[in-house]
Amino acid sequence: MNAINNQPTQPNATQDRASPWADIIIGALLLAMALTAYISSGAFAREELNFGPQFFPRLLSCFMGPLSVILIVRGIRIQWRNHSPSKPHNVGLKNKRLALITFITLVLYAAGIPILGYIPATLMFISVAIVMLGERRPLRIAIWAICVTFALYFVFQRILNVPLPGWFGS
Repeated sequence: MNAINNQPTQPNATQDRASPWADIIIGALLLAMALTAYISSGAFAREELNFGPQFFPRLLSCFMGPLSVILIVRGIRIQWRNHSPSKPHNVGLKNKRLALITFITLVLYAAGIPILGYIPATLMFISVAIVMLGERRPLRIAIWAICVTFALYFVFQRILNVPLPGWFGS
């Protein structure tokens, strides 16, 4: 609160953020991912459908590419304005642990899909992700995990015609 006129103060956007180099590096990585997904999706089998298997990766790439460029430009502009070397940002042990757990969960999810199948692996992954985001009520976790899993399954399997392993790798 501003003591003079009792109005809330607006935090400086660059003050609360990590180094602008993080925006530049992450933006470059996301741009590379968008280009890779767009190019590699061209090798997917073409079918006589309006939306073949290459549709969704290309659609995602068309959004991710320009947004990545915006992130890079924003990071460069902030760095240019500061003219000083960025101060290291203290991430904290809790956030580092959460990032590590998230990465391990993603690796286990990717490894579990061929063994368990898409539906059981995704149910487990979404449940763990919701818990990591702070939800502790089992009913809400179950409802969200089931709804998200089957919504994704329906979109990929039925609408985009992307074959997914169902139950136990079948």
